Amino acid sequence: MPKKTDPPPVLFRRARERWNLTSFVSLAATLSSGPPPDAEQKRIPYEQVLYAAGTIRADVAARDYRLVAQAHSIAVFNPVMNNKTELETGVRNEIEYASTSPLTDRTCVYQDPKQDRNKTFEKWLGKKGSLGERPVSRQIVMCKSVGELLESAAAP
Repeated sequence: MPKKTDPPPVLFRRARERWNLTSFVSLAATLSSGPPPDAEQKRIPYEQVLYAAGTIRADVAARDYRLVAQAHSIAVFNPVMNNKTELETGVRNEIEYASTSPLTDRTCVYQDPKQDRNKTFEKWLGKKGSLGERPVSRQIVMCKSVGELLESAAAP
């Protein structure tokens, strides 16, 4: 029996946490539908989530860096930015890492203006370091739509 001080179990709610990919990419219909609906899911004890969280974060970061290191171009798209005032650390780090990769020619970016009224990405990109313009900013291709993002990233 749980104690009153125990945090509640975690329940992943697909409808609330996942992006609706079909509104961005027509190929989304061929992708996996993801986890089962909420009614079919079991609650996960909070302690188990904490135990696994560090390993999952490290694994995701390592995988992302491996993917960036072998790519000729990177597509950056965060459809649900919710008007944050800072870029996520992981996204920022991966863009900067791509600028040092000998294979990566360009980083293509699309950010829905309705989701980023603060122009967070543009502000980050425009910040100059102590030595002037950031090297990464010379490789950035700002795109006006998801279609342009995908075409730019796929271009030879």
